[in-house]
Amino acid sequence: MLKTEIDKLIDALFLSEVDAIILEPQSVFNGGIIGYDGTHLIYGYHQLITAMTESGQFGDEEGSLDWFSYNTLGMLPNMGKNAPIIWDTFAEEMIYPDTEEQAEIECYLGLQNSLKQVKYKENGE
Repeated sequence: MLKTEIDKLIDALFLSEVDAIILEPQSVFNGGIIGYDGTHLIYGYHQLITAMTESGQFGDEEGSLDWFSYNTLGMLPNMGKNAPIIWDTFAEEMIYPDTEEQAEIECYLGLQNSLKQVKYKENGE
């Protein structure tokens, strides 16, 4: 998603009654948003790591990976039903949520539509 689209989406979430969880700091993590399914923000794993590394706040790529794995992925289960979805755009699979129950909900969440947006973005169209 383009930065302007992300900004509009975040503004709309603040005004709506949807309790989607937005990862902080937004100045970094918003760069990883690749979609929204109506309830959950969808973040691209590789986009997040790139944004973290480029921000310089988390060290190099290895530091960003370590920080994200421990501080973000490790905390997602505690965020409840509105936790963001973390999508591996290379492997085309969810990293979080990873439970069988959540996998069954995958179709309900409309990830196919979001994936079309991701492919659209990755192809630069």
